[in-house]
Amino acid sequence: MTNTLNTPIEAIERAFPVLMTRYELRPDTGGAGQYRGGCGITRAWRLLDGSCTLTLLTERVRLAPCGLQGGADGGRAAHAVWRSGVPEALPAKCTLALQPGDEVVVSTPGGGGLGNPRDRDRVAVHRDVRNGLVSAEAARSEYGLVEDVESLGPAPAS
Repeated sequence: MTNTLNTPIEAIERAFPVLMTRYELRPDTGGAGQYRGGCGITRAWRLLDGSCTLTLLTERVRLAPCGLQGGADGGRAAHAVWRSGVPEALPAKCTLALQPGDEVVVSTPGGGGLGNPRDRDRVAVHRDVRNGLVSAEAARSEYGLVEDVESLGPAPAS
């Protein structure tokens, strides 16, 4: 999912018997910093018919991407397969057989932040909150934002 093509969901669903159930950014996974790390993503799909073999070759499940020069570490990756409504955590590297109804959830890590989060531009923090990249709680605890971010207007144009 990273360092690979971003194949459109419609193309995947047309070519394979799967239903893409999630494709979204992971808020608060970009390490806090004067320059925030990039957020990870979650992509999930359910096998609709037949069987298949899934192979995961991922990194950063145990160790988070490091922040630098006072920046916070990024969020760690996490993967799971849901079978009959029950989640099973998956290791970073594995191969397993899937049956119809199984849902695979792959969540990539976020990048580490650079520099002191308290030095991040306030307008940028507001924009991050409005764009769903940083929670209001993290804006307060990590970036020291004291104003009520929930009551702010739309994010400033970039």
